[in-house]
Amino acid sequence: MPISIHPNDARRRPIDSPGAADGGGAARVDRAGAVRDAGGANDAPDRLGDIPLADIRPIYGTRTAPIPDLMGDWRQATVQAAIEESARESLAPELKAAVDQAFEQLMASAAPGQTFSKRELHEVASRARRPILEAKLPGLRAKFAAMYDRNAATRKKAVEASVDLHRPRIDGCKDPFMPLARGDRAARANERILWENNRFMIIADRFAPLPKALIIPKQEAMLPCDLPASTIKELAQLASIVGSALLQLPQKPSSTESWINPPQHVSVRQLHVHVAPKMPHWDEMVADPADLPARQALEDSLYGEIAKGIAAALGPGT
Repeated sequence: MPISIHPNDARRRPIDSPGAADGGGAARVDRAGAVRDAGGANDAPDRLGDIPLADIRPIYGTRTAPIPDLMGDWRQATVQAAIEESARESLAPELKAAVDQAFEQLMASAAPGQTFSKRELHEVASRARRPILEAKLPGLRAKFAAMYDRNAATRKKAVEASVDLHRPRIDGCKDPFMPLARGDRAARANERILWENNRFMIIADRFAPLPKALIIPKQEAMLPCDLPASTIKELAQLASIVGSALLQLPQKPSSTESWINPPQHVSVRQLHVHVAPKMPHWDEMVADPADLPARQALEDSLYGEIAKGIAAALGPGT
């Protein structure tokens, strides 16, 4: 069903971020990600964790990635995800009926004892859904965009409702990152840690099809609105540094992008920032994608360069 953005929604209440302090005053981040400051919360922090920003050295090379607006981009992505979610949920009964009918027809035409693979069943379901989605999804997207993306107030309510709706699910998701932050040896044995200090860690995304990094705060948080505004700004600074290191790779990425997934797309409990370059995939950078030693050597080389670029700016970490 569509998310509620009624102006009198009783669930709408600000969330106080734990320990939020910027400059000389407290900062509160509500569920829509709006920073409410009291004495300097919107000023850039003068430290990145325990590292004074004045001590951060320029990344070697001449190309640098901009500092992203992580909170603003997250809010925008959440609104768009809410539009898509509501549009698809509106079609759910019709889609289910179409898929059920397609399966009935498939079984009726099957030979005695014939079985079908998961892939074949998936293709049948996709074919059944496709004409409905193509005909009706654009109009429903426009309908819910007019509701959720009309103005700043409706966008804020859409973000708040999305957080309320998905927080219980996210709270039950697996958490592969906090064991890393706490120093679990078994967990760390399976990860490539590029840099860390007492408050943040940067690891390689081992499931990505290209060189990609994840920035993880060591403070527990599921969503950006769970963190102080100062920490979000520090994460943005780190994203710029990691992006700048990626830009120095010999493959010459055209650019990088940094983002935090909206609540609808979160699949692990601990918040993390994605930083990815626009460049060829691993399989396109080796002569034979089946040559696993060559692939491993390439990964070792490129992630070594990324770690070197991060350390060039921040020092060796701890």
